[in-house]
Amino acid sequence: MKHWNLGNTTVRNPDRIKDGLRILKKYFEGKSFSEKEHLEFFEKLLDEKIIEAMDISTLSKRSKEISGRKWVACFNQLGFSVAWKSKGVVRITDAGNALLEHDEEEVFLRQFLKYHLPSPIEHGAKYIGFNVNPFYVILYLLYELKNEGITGLTKDEISLHVITCLRNEDLDKSKKRIIEFRNFVNSIKGNVRKKEFYYEKKKQLILELYANEFHEKEELIKELYNSYKNDKDFFKKEPSLDLINQIIATGKGSKTGKAKEFENKILNNIKNENINECFKDLLELFMATKGRTLNDYADTTVRYTVKTGLLSISGNKLILKEDKLLFVKKLLDDFPKFSNEDYITNFYTSTEPYLPLDNIDFLHQNLISLHNRAHLLKSKLKTTDNIEIDVTGITNPLILKNVQKGLENTINKMREKLFYREQSKKEMIEDILSYYDMIMKRSLFGGEAYRPAYFEWTTWRLFLSINNIFNEISSTRNFNIDEELNPIHHAKSGEPDMVFEYSDFVIVCEVTLRITENQWSEEEPVPRHVAKIIEKYEKKVFGVFIAPSIDPNTVIEFYKKQRFIKGGLIDVNIIPFTLEQIKKLLIKFDRERFTTDTFKHFFEDLVLVQNNTSDALDWYKNLNKKIENWVS
Repeated sequence: MKHWNLGNTTVRNPDRIKDGLRILKKYFEGKSFSEKEHLEFFEKLLDEKIIEAMDISTLSKRSKEISGRKWVACFNQLGFSVAWKSKGVVRITDAGNALLEHDEEEVFLRQFLKYHLPSPIEHGAKYIGFNVNPFYVILYLLYELKNEGITGLTKDEISLHVITCLRNEDLDKSKKRIIEFRNFVNSIKGNVRKKEFYYEKKKQLILELYANEFHEKEELIKELYNSYKNDKDFFKKEPSLDLINQIIATGKGSKTGKAKEFENKILNNIKNENINECFKDLLELFMATKGRTLNDYADTTVRYTVKTGLLSISGNKLILKEDKLLFVKKLLDDFPKFSNEDYITNFYTSTEPYLPLDNIDFLHQNLISLHNRAHLLKSKLKTTDNIEIDVTGITNPLILKNVQKGLENTINKMREKLFYREQSKKEMIEDILSYYDMIMKRSLFGGEAYRPAYFEWTTWRLFLSINNIFNEISSTRNFNIDEELNPIHHAKSGEPDMVFEYSDFVIVCEVTLRITENQWSEEEPVPRHVAKIIEKYEKKVFGVFIAPSIDPNTVIEFYKKQRFIKGGLIDVNIIPFTLEQIKKLLIKFDRERFTTDTFKHFFEDLVLVQNNTSDALDWYKNLNKKIENWVS
């Protein structure tokens, strides 16, 4: 193995770890964990909706067993469980129980600080040459690069120069390569040329990392070529099958779609006596499979490390949170080290290692830093809010941590207010539109798992840009954001995604990336969410539903919807918008800067459309015309 992955490509979304671990504890702790339990665990994940329902009729029993085992392998890897067939009965570790019962961020942080390769858990031939703390590598590079004036790490940089750093002592070499790479990329004009440069760099890296494997397959291709050249019936004979399978096999075997596609190309080129094309196809296969692995590992490494609370994703970069810089410096100065003999004991313990937040002097120092930041934000907002604190003489860490938490919450609210004021700026509107494009092109940093959260966050920003919101900005959303105001998770079920209150009307906004017939009812039906807000306010309430495309069943569900509210039947008005329409609305706002009164009249006109229509589909047809005319 020539790289590491601080995460797991089976459990790509670490937000699911706690729920999955809870199932393991509830149903399997104290039991053996063999193939039978692997299958049962997979089925429990489906039953509890931890993993999305799939067409399991196409999955073999063996595939389900493997998936269940790989899920639990993630918990074992991170020290949350001991659940191997060879290790006796399943046990949830002290660290695992802490994850189920306490603050996630601190638990993930402690586990990643201890995580080392190789270890008594992960060892063997594939770790020869390793001596690395992956989380230390990430913190060190981010902190040192920031001191050099370089912000964050891109996905390309992580895939090429971070997860391929196999020894802590090689960190400065990796840092130098990243600086050179960033400077060269910045000197290139045009995205196409930048992608070409990255492709060439990745090709060089793959040929370096997998030189022996690539050379072996080249030799096998030559053998196959010469055998066919000497005997045109060779492909019909048994020895050819084994040779072909060795050539086309990837990490997932010789029966994958890519392997079979490669086989067809190889055989055709050999029949045409074009061996050089075979070598080109081999390189193409390596770029597709090994290159995809590097990208996947970069994505999961990002998603998992963000769970520590020290990092955030900003645009196309993984960054250190500004409020955590002092904390990170202290961690790097005193990074914990454990002997091989003590590794397991410490890895499974929830209280190891000792953190700066356990130190009184550090807590006082950090409070001073946070207080200075709060004053800076207060001056920018021009508010008279009282942000003074007095912790003189206090030595109780619990009291100091509570003061710190309160100050951090105050800072976050002030930053969110500033964020709100900035969203109507032209550059922010362009940024909102670019995020919509990244979501739909599936090119978000961090991968697929972040799409729902970023779809909500981007739409939230769109409505923030159309100013004059009356309710507290933090109450406009039901999804969480971090200290850098980036989304952590999509909105919790049972509540609308967003609620925006204006002087004389309210907008309830629901978004989904689904385009199927049940898009209007993911956890709880959209009309129910809108009805709840109607009950709460005396103002006019408009429901807004946004999806990439609108399914006819959604149109039928929203058409002339009524609910029994406040002692009588009341119209529940929900306007479905496609993503393209809502983007056009934002572009119109940027161009015309219409007022919230104009915004309200627009929605009132849309509501009236259904009064003159005979059925739901007729309503949607006329509604689309009205929307398109207005946003054009």
